[in-house]
Amino acid sequence: MSILRNEKYGWFRSLTALFLSFVLLAGILSFSCTVSAADDTETDKNWMSYLNDGIPLSQVNLPGTHDSCTQYVSFSYSLRCQDTSVAEQLNNGFRYLDLRVRLAEAEDGSQKLLMCHSFGKCRKEKSRSSEKLYFDDVVSDVMEFLTANPSEFVIFCVKAESDDDDVSQVQSAVQAVMSQYPDKWYTKDTIPTVGDVRGKVVFWRRYDDALGLGTDQAGPYVDWEDQGSKKVVDVPYEFVFMNESQMVWVQDRYHYAKKAKWKAVDYTLETCPASDHAYSLNFLSTAGKALVPHPKKYAKYLNSKFLERDLPGGQGEMYGILIFDFGTAELSRRVYLSNFM
Repeated sequence: MSILRNEKYGWFRSLTALFLSFVLLAGILSFSCTVSAADDTETDKNWMSYLNDGIPLSQVNLPGTHDSCTQYVSFSYSLRCQDTSVAEQLNNGFRYLDLRVRLAEAEDGSQKLLMCHSFGKCRKEKSRSSEKLYFDDVVSDVMEFLTANPSEFVIFCVKAESDDDDVSQVQSAVQAVMSQYPDKWYTKDTIPTVGDVRGKVVFWRRYDDALGLGTDQAGPYVDWEDQGSKKVVDVPYEFVFMNESQMVWVQDRYHYAKKAKWKAVDYTLETCPASDHAYSLNFLSTAGKALVPHPKKYAKYLNSKFLERDLPGGQGEMYGILIFDFGTAELSRRVYLSNFM
């Protein structure tokens, strides 16, 4: 009887183990399909929900956009770098925004921060008579997105675009907008973990702390030496320190011809120094060498080269933040899926 009983329960244990293995495999396949589906727009909105809370931000492969607010910018032939709004970019999975601001008088007479690219003004719609796009409009859109998708975070990299602006006034205007959402910002000059910043904006500034607020409040100073030279160099990236031990590597050769630019991007992908103590910013944007630049022409080439390139993913493959002109959901997925596959 004991032998029969053991055989009976042995079969039971085997069937149970088989069933549990099937359930586990189904769960893995379900997860894989969720983060891999090319048409899964819901995953684009909350792909960070699959990230472990303990991962340093610098070890997450992030898709970003260059001159993020230029969908409707004046002098669009040369200055437009995106054909989607910030809200659409977020829904498409992009989580790094390159924001250029300058002081301007709003329609109501108040001084606000106008979104711009060089001398071009950004607007909410295509018409020249449409409303101008301001920093507080962008922040409002981002906060609405984060409220709907609390697993996500967004990096702001804010640059004072005009040398004529008083930096203290720019900083005051930025702080005034930030104060409307007091618990929604990460402004320390250290690299946080994913869990530290879910539902928040990670704020970087490319202007001096003219008000003397300190990095806990003003945000880390992340500004790099201009890389606008057309001369091709062997090592295309440079670095800037965020604090005594953490840094940001940057490849931003924005006047390279398209083939030289791709080599710079590819070299940075191959030798990317992103780590637990270093971010890496790899710009796929260039104005080329033309007297009258047309970013869309270069973006078509560079984005196509990126989609063709093998991008091994998984733990240990850290490419950092990849920043595109004319970013699409396909490009975004190509980047963020490398965190999982």
